[in-house]
Amino acid sequence: WPDLPGEKRYLFSFVGSPNSTLRRRLLRRLSGRPDALVADSRPFYKHFDHEAPGRDAGQSGYVDTVLASHFALCPRGWGTGSLRLFEVMSLGVAPVLLADAYVLPQGPDWDTFLLRVPERRLAEVPELLERELPSAAHRGELARAAWEQWFSETVVFDGIVDAAADARRAARRVDAVYRRVPGLLVAWFRARLWATQAVTRGRG
Repeated sequence: WPDLPGEKRYLFSFVGSPNSTLRRRLLRRLSGRPDALVADSRPFYKHFDHEAPGRDAGQSGYVDTVLASHFALCPRGWGTGSLRLFEVMSLGVAPVLLADAYVLPQGPDWDTFLLRVPERRLAEVPELLERELPSAAHRGELARAAWEQWFSETVVFDGIVDAAADARRAARRVDAVYRRVPGLLVAWFRARLWATQAVTRGRG
């Protein structure tokens, strides 16, 4: 994708498939604003179908839309998050995450550039972004820098390896705890049984 500043025409944008309840609400509530571009991408762009007619033009249009936006909305999709967050960061545009259950990867100082809006506050997004407009350009610069440092093609493999190593170390610690659980349960059961028997003998 081009590393271009883009002429900013939109306060915010979202062009994507309505593949979640949140996205369908977003398309209903926020489309039609003169200062934003919110649209269903299905008629002209199928991201995961590389043989679809007009796909390249659709992808270029998607990139141009993000570059023309002060903020780009990144709502959850099929899962708890969306790759859109990292696409937006790579283009140097301020991302707005609407995904309550999404756990952000370790690494970037997310609070310096990411705006995280609770899903229940979707209708308030335009007003929230109008207040944050003076910070949009700087947030975009920080987002691009974070993408280069943590998620770009030159570093992402090492990051995956490091994350896998961390997960393995954490699994060992958890595994050690779980291995003690059966013994603890047996000891607890025996203590309860002894206490019950003692009460029974006392009554006898």
